[in-house]
Amino acid sequence: DYWIGGYSGGGAIAFETARLLAARGRPATGLVLLDANAPGTESLRGMDQAFGDGFIHRLAANWLGERWGGGTVRLPAAELAAVDAGARTGLVVDHLFRTASPPMPRAEAHAMIDGMDAVAGAIGRALSAYRPAPIDPPLPTLLVRCSRGMAPAGNPLDLPAFLTEGDYRAGWADLVGGAIDTVDIDCDHFSLVLEPHVNRLATAIRDRLNAAGRTDARRARVAAVVLDKVRRGLADVPEVAVTPDRSMTELGATSLDRVEIALAAMEELGLDIPPRDLTGLANIDGLIDTLHRHMLACSDGRGPAE
Repeated sequence: DYWIGGYSGGGAIAFETARLLAARGRPATGLVLLDANAPGTESLRGMDQAFGDGFIHRLAANWLGERWGGGTVRLPAAELAAVDAGARTGLVVDHLFRTASPPMPRAEAHAMIDGMDAVAGAIGRALSAYRPAPIDPPLPTLLVRCSRGMAPAGNPLDLPAFLTEGDYRAGWADLVGGAIDTVDIDCDHFSLVLEPHVNRLATAIRDRLNAAGRTDARRARVAAVVLDKVRRGLADVPEVAVTPDRSMTELGATSLDRVEIALAAMEELGLDIPPRDLTGLANIDGLIDTLHRHMLACSDGRGPAE
């Protein structure tokens, strides 16, 4: 089992990776979107103009300076504006080595910042041309949203202000095929992976993965119980033939057999499910999903699932 995740524009990359894997029969367990803008959103229109030329260098100077111990020492926008494009990286590297403690040689820091600038441009162009298709089957998704938006005025990294009129994260539900678990963190987009917000982020991801693990374990238990009851109820059927993708009718079960098997599984699992929820199930997996859904509803204190 594996989850795929992405931050900002990387959310679309993570989604498309998951979509391609699902199409090839290797679906991910889930998707984690870290304040990721939904592909095709119009709410980010005007962002490039608002941020201006040299934005990635300004972001690198202030964000990396924060990460590497520079505290609140920011690179003034006027200093970047005073040099041509070819000199920006050198100016940023000088600033970082003067005000912080980069964990790498100067040449490596220079190459990394040049790479950040190149990758940001490439991702921007790719997202402009990207036309996503919904994923199939639906994918459990955690969406972490920064409640202060993209870049409010007076933001901690002293970046140009840009707030969208709409929610740049809106639209993901249609692409991932259903409801999304959403966690809001009180910060702006560019502060999400800085302390103290990154600690809240780590907790949110850990809690979601732990919950998924518990859900998987519960479903595995339901599946084991149901398959055991089917094999006991249809003792004449070879055990290897009893698989979740088979229907009990196909295996020779009568209506009474199906009722008795469902009741036996419900009794062992401590469930009481309305008969209407047990009709029209295509196969054994359908019964497993129904019992599992009701188990989760009961454990959440919501009573029998509607």
